[in-house]
Amino acid sequence: MRSARRRTFYIIFLSFLLSLLLFFLIDHVVYERLVVGPLRAELSALPGIDSVTVSGRGDSLRVIVTPEDDAPLAALYADVLETTTARLGAGAEKSIELLDTRTPLLEEVYEQLRFAIEEAVATGRFTRLTASVGEAAQAFGLDRHAIYIDAERIYLELETDRHRLLAVIPRHRGPTDPARS
Repeated sequence: MRSARRRTFYIIFLSFLLSLLLFFLIDHVVYERLVVGPLRAELSALPGIDSVTVSGRGDSLRVIVTPEDDAPLAALYADVLETTTARLGAGAEKSIELLDTRTPLLEEVYEQLRFAIEEAVATGRFTRLTASVGEAAQAFGLDRHAIYIDAERIYLELETDRHRLLAVIPRHRGPTDPARS
């Protein structure tokens, strides 16, 4: 009698575990095919994108984009943001990261510019920021630099010896901005 109850318990318990495992497996496959796969394909088709990685689950998705060398940063970021928002919805939490080929020199220049960037964000005076970027680029001997400013973000590109640092800095700090630099 006791053996039959024990066997029944094990059968029910194993059935539950297998059902749970099957549920999570199906959920993963469906999510990959209906959300992640199409998003990856849409982003890969955008001009200026070399490669895309999408990871995460549910309302928290991480999109890592490797831009082509000559891709305009502001337009590329806007396209990626628009595509992910259209696919996931405006309320979904997402982080967008741009992979670059930064070097210690480019990191040092960026760190030198952090104060000027934060000051411009705090005061709204961006004319001085543009001059600071130009001065830093000249002082460190960078091959190219560019800064773009729109209503939402500051886009910074620093380049030397075929290496590039890309930074997207939100102008209005908040938990919902997907920019990660």
